[in-house]
Amino acid sequence: MKNIILLIIALTMCVGALFAQTQFGILPTVGFQAGLNFCNVKQTMEATDENDNHFDVDVTTDPKLAFHIGALMQLPLANNIIIQPELMYSIKGYKTPNNEYFKGMSYHYVQIPILCKYSVEIPDIKIQPYLGPNVGFLFIAWQETKNKNDFWDWTLEDDYFSYARDYRNSLEIGLSVGADAVIMNNIMVGLRYELGLTNTFKKEYGNEKNRVIMLNLGYLIQP
Repeated sequence: MKNIILLIIALTMCVGALFAQTQFGILPTVGFQAGLNFCNVKQTMEATDENDNHFDVDVTTDPKLAFHIGALMQLPLANNIIIQPELMYSIKGYKTPNNEYFKGMSYHYVQIPILCKYSVEIPDIKIQPYLGPNVGFLFIAWQETKNKNDFWDWTLEDDYFSYARDYRNSLEIGLSVGADAVIMNNIMVGLRYELGLTNTFKKEYGNEKNRVIMLNLGYLIQP
């Protein structure tokens, strides 16, 4: 519930900033970005001891390399304050160590981050640290497995696809924190950490939250 309230507040700020700019004839800055995802998960599973006591145990996973691509809009809200909504396609997941059959998971999301940035200008460069919520919509989840030809490959058969997708939540709420450097008013280089706040599993199947470090390069189109 708190996550939903946070998202509603962020959307309200974004709409309010866009309306204010329209009223005063200020055009927003738009842009595009893409980059690498260094992703993993925090995963626990329920276990039972010999006395039938239930407890959670941490599951060891390895990071995997993926990517993201998307568009953004910058809306000046006040002096040095910018609201930056984004629309992004992002792949997350993890690899499984020491497993001869199941090699890992890949989650494909359409994400809507809404970032509040503070812009500090120095000669020829702007430094923009930021913080904000993001909501992700899961539309593909699949397992990476060992195929019949005895080498690792993406497995897209219906049974693997439906199993992975049906046991995951469609909606993810997260928090993004990071900083961008804008060079020559157009080139944007950034580093971001995404913290998943909601469980990717449906409740009865475990507890898993995404963790992603994002390195991105963008281009801003000034009005």
